[in-house]
Amino acid sequence: MKVDDTLDQIVALNDIIEKDTRVMETYEESFTEIKEHLQVLKTRQQQLIFDVAKWAICEGVAGPNDDLPVFEPSAFIFAMCDLLDSHDNRLPEHDGTWH
Repeated sequence: MKVDDTLDQIVALNDIIEKDTRVMETYEESFTEIKEHLQVLKTRQQQLIFDVAKWAICEGVAGPNDDLPVFEPSAFIFAMCDLLDSHDNRLPEHDGTWH
């Protein structure tokens, strides 16, 4: 193998390494941005859950004995659906009687 061929291969490999390094840096920057956006969304979601829980308590849909899983979004939605369903079933009829 000639020295020139070896040198050309080294240069080519170096170019590939530099390109891949730039790509990795771009991915790392994008990943950091995504993590920041995800944190903003999680914070917003948690605030919405707290707002809904507050509303439910203020409106009498939920009470002090209801265990609302505010840190588990899916479970919270199911719990709120159950509470709303049972709350709707306790509403008075039009004639003033409870059903």
